[in-house]
Amino acid sequence: MLAMAVLFSFVVSRLIPGDPVALMADGQGGDPEFVRRLRQAAGVDLPVWQQFFTYGMDVLHGNLGMSWRYGGVPVATLILDAAPITFPLVIVTMIVAIPLGIGVGALSAHRARAGFDIAATIGAMVVLSIPPVVLATWLMLGATAFFGQSASGELASFVDWVVPITALVMAPAALIARTTRAQVLDVMGQDYVRYARAKGLTETAIFFHHVLPNVMVAVWAIVGILAGAVLTSTAVVEIVFDLPGLGQLAIFSVLSRDYSLAGVIILIFVVFQVVISLICDLAIISLDPRTRHPQDRP
Repeated sequence: MLAMAVLFSFVVSRLIPGDPVALMADGQGGDPEFVRRLRQAAGVDLPVWQQFFTYGMDVLHGNLGMSWRYGGVPVATLILDAAPITFPLVIVTMIVAIPLGIGVGALSAHRARAGFDIAATIGAMVVLSIPPVVLATWLMLGATAFFGQSASGELASFVDWVVPITALVMAPAALIARTTRAQVLDVMGQDYVRYARAKGLTETAIFFHHVLPNVMVAVWAIVGILAGAVLTSTAVVEIVFDLPGLGQLAIFSVLSRDYSLAGVIILIFVVFQVVISLICDLAIISLDPRTRHPQDRP
């Protein structure tokens, strides 16, 4: 799996259009000897298979290389400086989005086709239709007008945390709410729920003991995908709010054709997605006995 992640990060980073050496040599008068030395120092004069072998061995040994864009600063240093911005945003976003989406979705299902359900459905559709960059820009302008505080470029105050997280939370919460609503309506029509109601169980007991565990299987199935989507969405949010995180670093590395930095960030994103997907699969196994004993399925 790690080998596939390394290969994927290498291929994608090399697909970035443009010549990084040409950018580094800009202003040097196009001296062929200077360009040749730059290519040799960057290792891009080697065959592609040899570049991949060198890249893979360096990653396995913890040598992430130097950033061309940032004047030879070690990539590991840049990653360690940016990660404390991005990953807390992603973690807090998912911590807020999951219960918020489940709560809104369950309430919508309980009041299906009522006023709250219609409003929640329209709201979710609107949120999912707005591009993240537009939503983040609107929230930044609203925060500036309401709180009198513009983007500070760091997470130093309550407003600095709330506004970017709100921009990140809205889309996954809306999707989780739509999924929860559909699953609750489906589970509430099952025979075992009607049997539990016939036994005299309260609606609260039925929901928490019979409905919610089954709904959570579907929710966890999309959480793994949403966590990766939130991680990539941080690039937009960090650019809009001027936060020096991994997303902003990824955008700058792509624009400057910084292979070393772009490849490592892509690798981190891939590994993050794999780990989150594994956690979600384990959660589904713990909730659904049928996944532990597939031979018992009808």
